[in-house]
Amino acid sequence: MKTYDWRHVTAIPALLVVVAIGTMSFPDTAAAESRTTKTAWANDTFSVCSVTCSEGYAVGGIIWGNRTATVQGSVTNHYADFTTVYFDAFAGSTKVDSATRSSSAGDVSYRFDIGNPDLPGGVDRIRVQVCSTAGGDRLCGSQYNEIRD
Repeated sequence: MKTYDWRHVTAIPALLVVVAIGTMSFPDTAAAESRTTKTAWANDTFSVCSVTCSEGYAVGGIIWGNRTATVQGSVTNHYADFTTVYFDAFAGSTKVDSATRSSSAGDVSYRFDIGNPDLPGGVDRIRVQVCSTAGGDRLCGSQYNEIRD
């Protein structure tokens, strides 16, 4: 006749309770947050020149926030009197904010917020353009648009 050690039998229900608790479904707070607000958008990068990159250019990135964006990077002046990068923030087709950064020699770094923190929906597009001034002539490259997605 086989005998049983009952200490193992009482351990099995305790193990089943631990397994059951581990597989229970609790409210998903991350899913609840994502239903109420969009928490993150993909960051974007840009590299924009004046008429040619030999006069001046700007490189950087955009970190999209809920209502504003953080723009960071640098503007570089090479063979012009100075180079300016222009940033315009839009909500739909409405321009809500602008900023510029300039360099008269070499690289100038920047990091700033753009947009309107009181604007429902926030900015969803940033237009970037670089212009260099050389000998009194203003030399502007094409406008570049970065869209929040």
